[in-house]
Formats: sequence, C-alpha cells, structure tokens
Amino acid sequence: MKMRLFIIFVLVVGSALLLAWAVVAQAAPTTGPVQSVPLVDSADHIELQTDRPDSVSLASSPALTFTPVATIYLSAVLNDFAPCTAVPQLISPPDGSSLNTLAPLFQWDNGDSPNATELSVEIWLDPALTEWAYGLSGTYGPGIETWQISRNLDPATTHYWRAYFMCGSTEGPHSEVWSFTTGSGGTILPGPSVLSPANGSTLPGTTVTLEWSSVNGAIQYQAHYKTATRHSMRKTSDTQTTITGLSPNTTYEWWVEARNDYAWGNESAHRSFTTGASGSSISVSPSPSLVPQPQKHVVTEHDGTTIFFVEEE
Repeated sequence: MKMRLFIIFVLVVGSALLLAWAVVAQAAPTTGPVQSVPLVDSADHIELQTDRPDSVSLASSPALTFTPVATIYLSAVLNDFAPCTAVPQLISPPDGSSLNTLAPLFQWDNGDSPNATELSVEIWLDPALTEWAYGLSGTYGPGIETWQISRNLDPATTHYWRAYFMCGSTEGPHSEVWSFTTGSGGTILPGPSVLSPANGSTLPGTTVTLEWSSVNGAIQYQAHYKTATRHSMRKTSDTQTTITGLSPNTTYEWWVEARNDYAWGNESAHRSFTTGASGSSISVSPSPSLVPQPQKHVVTEHDGTTIFFVEEE
C-alpha cells in the first residue's frame, strides 16, 4: 500500500514538474528567429511547434507529451577564391644592381594567375626583411607590368624587394628576394609654380583642372590632392590634369612635384580649393589639352604611416 502511494506521489509530482517545464519553455523568449510556426488543429489535439531548442506539444487530452529537440547552428565561412599557387617573377631592378635613381621603375611578370585578385610588392632595408621601407599593391592582368614608385628611396642604400599574389584574403607564395642599391649625388628639381585653380577658390562642381608651370629637365609630374582622410596622386607628362568625381563640398589641399631620371623633385607651394555641390559641372574649354587622358588602374602605395592612392595617365 505504501509503495502504491509512493508511486502515485512520484507520478503526480513528475507530471507537475513536466507541466511547469513546458509552460516556462513556451513563455521563454526565443533566442533566434522563428522560421516557422506550424499549427496542427484537430478535435482532440492542438500542437504548437517552433524552432527553439525545445519543442513542446500541448494536447487537449489529459496526456502531456514532451519531445526534446536539439537544433545546432554552425557558422559557415564562404570563400569564393581558390588559393594562390603562382609566383610573380621579378625583372627589374635586377638582383644586385646599382642604380642611378632614387625612384626605381619596378617590373615583374604576372604570368597567368586566374585566382589572383591583387599583387603586392614589398621593399625592405635589410635582408632579413624586418625594417620596412615602402610598398605597393594593385590589380594587374596577366603578363609583364611596370610601376614607377611615387616616393624617393634613401640614397646610396641597399634595398631588398619581393612580390606575391593575393587571392581574396589569402596570401600566396612569395617570390625570391632581390636587392638593389640606390644612386646618390644627382640633381633634385625645383618645385613647379602652381597656376590654377586660385588658392582658396570654390568650384561650381566636383571636377577640377589643376595647372602648373613646366620645369626644365622634368620627364614627369605628380599632382597631389588630399583631404583629411585621403591622399591621392595623379602622374602625368603634361603640365595639367583634370580630376573628376571629387567629394562635394570638400576642401582639398594640392601641390605638384617634377621628376627627372634621378629623383622626384621638391614640392611646389601648397594651395587649396573647395568643391561645390554634387551634380554641378564646371565649364571646360574644348581644347584637346584639357580633355582627360585614359588612366591606368589605381595603385595603393604605403610608406608605413600614410597610404597613397596613385593614378598614372
């Protein structure tokens, strides 16, 4: 008799606990989005099913059924890029060469690497590659590519360089490391005289034509235009360049440098202009010299403290 009463007591207490558990589970906030709430309705049974970690079935009959369901969400990492396997082949400056310039022209062979999304070139000051000097990165097609860096390296100094592809965020195998030694004692050109736009002027739109004087001995010019957050450059063999798509209602600082075979020269005086509202246009003479020339892709250069966005006409 005592045993029978004990069993009945256990069943009653157990049923009460299960009922309390079910009510709490039904009232608890959902920790994730509920994707579906199917409702089954019949004369004697109503069932509510959610995608929460527990599943509760409530019936109109005296019987209470509880079915634990475990739903596990696994994070997935999607990567559309196959790994890089190709290695860029270095061409110039040749390994062990002594140069007569502070601004070398770099050349390499991309071969045909369909998985590559970017190529990076690193320049170091020591063979162990621990002391950074300069770097550049950009998107390139197959075959041989060249790039004239936009800063002077230290004179009479041995530098070490290598290159590699990026496939998405994955770094490919590095090329071998080559060295070269920069020149010294060459001529540094003076800065050009900046002509237009006038210092402190406000433009009617977001297009500007920067103009400056020629410098004897110059083979290339580099116009800088920067805001507080972005430093851009435009390389050209002309004494003017037209820049479109500037940020509206923004003040830009600008200046110019000239380059000879030896180095980039001194900076011109720094000037400023402010763009107008977006959608406005600036009246430009139909003279062929003012028509924007085709441009290469933008290359990112970095000296360890500043990132430069460089275009070459």
